[in-house]
Amino acid sequence: MFERTSGNDSRRLRAFWPAGALGLLLALALVAGLVLPAYAQGGVPPLPHGFAGTASTLSPVQLVPEGTLVQAFLDGVKKAEDTVDAEGRYSFLVPGPGTTVTFKVAGVLANESATWQSGVLVSDFDLTIDALPTATYDLTMAVAPVGTGIATDVSNASPYAQGVEVDISAVAASGYGFVSWTASPAVVFADAGAPDTSFTMPASDVTMTANFAEAYALTMAASPAEGGNAIDVQGRGEYAAGGVVSIRAQAAAGYEFVNWTASPGVTFANASAAETTFTMMGVAVTVTANFQSAGYALTMAASPIVGGIVTAAPPAEVYQAGAVVTIQAVAASGYQFSHWTAGAGILGNPNQALTTFSMPAADATVTATFTLVPTTGAVCFIATAAYGTPGAEQIDVLREFRDAVLLKSTPGSQFVALYYRLSPPVAAVISGDSFLRTIVRELLIDPLVWMVEATGEMWRD
Repeated sequence: MFERTSGNDSRRLRAFWPAGALGLLLALALVAGLVLPAYAQGGVPPLPHGFAGTASTLSPVQLVPEGTLVQAFLDGVKKAEDTVDAEGRYSFLVPGPGTTVTFKVAGVLANESATWQSGVLVSDFDLTIDALPTATYDLTMAVAPVGTGIATDVSNASPYAQGVEVDISAVAASGYGFVSWTASPAVVFADAGAPDTSFTMPASDVTMTANFAEAYALTMAASPAEGGNAIDVQGRGEYAAGGVVSIRAQAAAGYEFVNWTASPGVTFANASAAETTFTMMGVAVTVTANFQSAGYALTMAASPIVGGIVTAAPPAEVYQAGAVVTIQAVAASGYQFSHWTAGAGILGNPNQALTTFSMPAADATVTATFTLVPTTGAVCFIATAAYGTPGAEQIDVLREFRDAVLLKSTPGSQFVALYYRLSPPVAAVISGDSFLRTIVRELLIDPLVWMVEATGEMWRD
């Protein structure tokens, strides 16, 4: 049950009203979607800055009449508006973020301004102007052709004073699409090509016309289909010839946007921009967002690692499938290029050090194989020490096996290189002891030569 209040209590309730109204507005803003949708998309947006109070003139000192339009601008952009009640009060929420909030009362810039602050409620922010405009002007809304749609004065506070920013909206009837706004006399529009826009009231009556025309279907497509989404931003699905259509491309994971194309041909504001516009033609149009893979990695390798240097040109972190890359192998000292191998993709000529490679639709590794350069008459140190001469017939057999078999493979080349590094000091010890020469010759070298000779049919050409 509510108890009757005294006059003082009533005044206290009226004084409390703006704060309560702002709190309610803020709660409604949370529920209606100023906060929750953005939170659902992965981030908490800033809360609006609430203002409430009275609007009055300084000459004469009095509250402005009921129905006077009060508007809030954040960094010059209109963000909120309200009309005052019978007691000259207004209240609204100003969404942000931003820096400076300015106000207009009946189109006149108020003497007060504020710094925008997220989540702050100011219940006693009274606005003043020097005086109300001496003249106001009528706004008449019209549609052309008649019956093709609806034109609405969203601010709904006509007549307006000069300088008031008025919100207007156009909704097409079935089978028609919005084209543009025109006004008589001419006015300054925020965007004459947008169905929901605003304009600044001039010092005269204004007739505002929403122009419509027969609508044509817009089909949005993506190529390839798995590459992403092509979005009709306004979401109307059909537009009048001459209407400006906003579109956006959204690439899927692993893809990137390339450009827009259309059938029949359409001129885009920027065909290479993921967000752009185009002017609707007088026919049905299919607009396609083209995507490509974000690219695949190419790894260049050398075997053995010390065998040489491998490069790819043009150098890039990733390549598109089908890209033709120039690859080159440069052998290190003592090595020679043998051949290329690749797990996937197409090699131009695997036997040439400078060739091409076509990227597959996957990461790829290309390997250049190097072999040691055969040295004519190279000494087999241990065998020479064992036989006492580099001209022994058995040593010729081992040299032949080295050149024909070992140097033809990476492991064999690595073994030969290791042998040449480690064997000289061993051979020096053997050559100085006749007993050791005999033991090494009869127990190691001769059996090895015998096995090489015995398998000659397998490795000799």
